[in-house]
Amino acid sequence: AESQAVTLTEEERLARQELADLEAENRRAEREQMRLQAIRDRLHGEIKSLEDGLAEGAKTLSAHKAELEALAQEWILLNERLALSVEQETQLTAKRSALKVRLIEEQMRLKNAQEALVARERELSNLQRNLDELDEDAQRAQAEAQRLAAAQVRTQSEGENLTRSIAEKQERLRQAIQELEEASSVLEQENSKLLQIRQEQAKAARQARELGEALSSAVVNKETWQSRFRVEQARWQDYAQSHYDTQAPEFGEVNVTEVAGQASKLRNYLANFGSVNLGAREEYERLKARLDELNAQISDIEQASEGFRRIIAEMDQALVTRFKQVFNQVNRTFSAIFQNIFGGGWAKLELCDPEDWLESGVDICACPPGKKMQNLTLFSSGERALSAISFLFALLTHKPSPVVIFDELDAPLDDANVEKIARKLLDFAASSQFLIVTHNRKTMEFAQRLYGVTMDKPGVSRLLSVTMEKQQPDEEPDSN
Repeated sequence: AESQAVTLTEEERLARQELADLEAENRRAEREQMRLQAIRDRLHGEIKSLEDGLAEGAKTLSAHKAELEALAQEWILLNERLALSVEQETQLTAKRSALKVRLIEEQMRLKNAQEALVARERELSNLQRNLDELDEDAQRAQAEAQRLAAAQVRTQSEGENLTRSIAEKQERLRQAIQELEEASSVLEQENSKLLQIRQEQAKAARQARELGEALSSAVVNKETWQSRFRVEQARWQDYAQSHYDTQAPEFGEVNVTEVAGQASKLRNYLANFGSVNLGAREEYERLKARLDELNAQISDIEQASEGFRRIIAEMDQALVTRFKQVFNQVNRTFSAIFQNIFGGGWAKLELCDPEDWLESGVDICACPPGKKMQNLTLFSSGERALSAISFLFALLTHKPSPVVIFDELDAPLDDANVEKIARKLLDFAASSQFLIVTHNRKTMEFAQRLYGVTMDKPGVSRLLSVTMEKQQPDEEPDSN
């Protein structure tokens, strides 16, 4: 059973690793697809801007031509007036010179507009070619994503089976832990009883040892007194024979009173031992067998626990590896976005505790261009806001969020930085939807749809919505 559990654990780890790899590969494919889609949308926007620019250039060119025709007509009129009025010759000459200068300027502007139009057409052609290439890349990414999705479905089925197996093992582990707790409680009780029995055995052994010592001492005393008694009796016999020429009476060897006193003393001594548990040895053997059984169960549970700890350690190692990869990617992206927004400088992310990747916090180190390295708290409010926005953009680049809400994002920024951040948000709009609470008109210019609340009458609010593409407000009354 232990071998089967180890095999299942290894299969489970391999399947989890394969599932994680497939999910990571699928996420990379999805990110690549979203990135290509964002580039495609951006190129479409640039193409539309170029087309608008071409149309505007054509309009400007037509306006310049009309203005040139008007200037030519005015030139003819001036020549006619010059022939009719000699007095206005000086003024007309000055005006004619100014018109010549303006005509030259308009001709130069027309030439520049024509050159810009040619350049825009060339750029439009390049963008269309890049768009075709991106479409091909997107199709390949879509096919790869479909393949990964199919592989993920297969792996997900295997993962569900492994999940059920893990749930069964966890239930078995929970039951084993419960039995271990119950066994530990019983073991404590049995250990308490065993300790009491051992104390009683030690007390009985001590009392038996004292009794044996007392008995040995009594035997030695008896032999000593018997020896002295025989010596004294012999002396008494000799004394009676020598002085009285008669035999001395023989005394018995046992003093009944003395023996009775010693017997009473020994009985009292034995009574002090108390009752003796004759089944202590059998109870000890039973408790020892139960203790061995509980120790075996504890050993099995410790082995299973060691297996789970090993799995947890492997998962922690995998998490650390994945976190390092993501951290390094976000760090590089954060540095690039920071330099792009600030126009220079440098920024990086550092771990508060490099020895503990999973529990460590993250510090942001930043240095705007033209400034020395200092704490973020010493930055201006605008610099702090731009640093935080750079970090958020780095996170969104690595893992886009479906919906992002910003509250007064642009409050500490000037118009130039607001426009820069708004254009950055448009780059991320292909993969995320942004909801921005703002009072800044510059930010509103880049929005696709605006929502506002006004109160025409006391207690009655009106929700106004404007689609910036159509420029048609839609009012929805809401009574509070």
